[in-house]
Amino acid sequence: MTTGATLFSGGELAGVGMRAAGVTHLWGIEIDPEISAVAEANGFHSITADILTVDPSTLPVPDMLHASPVCKNASQAKMAVDGIRETELDRDCGHKVAQFIDAMRPRVFTLENVYGYRKFDAFKIICAALSRNGYMWDYDNLNVADFGVPQTRRRLVLRASRGLLP
Repeated sequence: MTTGATLFSGGELAGVGMRAAGVTHLWGIEIDPEISAVAEANGFHSITADILTVDPSTLPVPDMLHASPVCKNASQAKMAVDGIRETELDRDCGHKVAQFIDAMRPRVFTLENVYGYRKFDAFKIICAALSRNGYMWDYDNLNVADFGVPQTRRRLVLRASRGLLP
């Protein structure tokens, strides 16, 4: 049985994908209680908490870990108005994802975000954690319209594996 978990889980769209792929979802962490309740209503174990306060050593270690950090500061809309401005919170979240990678060392790690996120120090912090833990990793700029979604939406998708890339 392959297991998975999510950080910045939202309503667990990544969890839905895991289930569809035959992965058993262990837990997800979401700060917003209303959104966490949606995940729970859909049968996912959702931990309602600020990820910055969660100790990864208290959770079961998944085979696969997925993260979708908050991306509003790297979005095209934000860039059009303000340009890209990474905040301390963005960097803190990057450090926290790196802490989860360091502590859990899941076999597979994935990340999804807006493409502008690749320019953030937070992304570099996460990539450094992957490298120091022996992951092979890459990322790409994918358009969800190419996968049957009825909208044009470009996304940064990172995939990492300790071993061969999946």
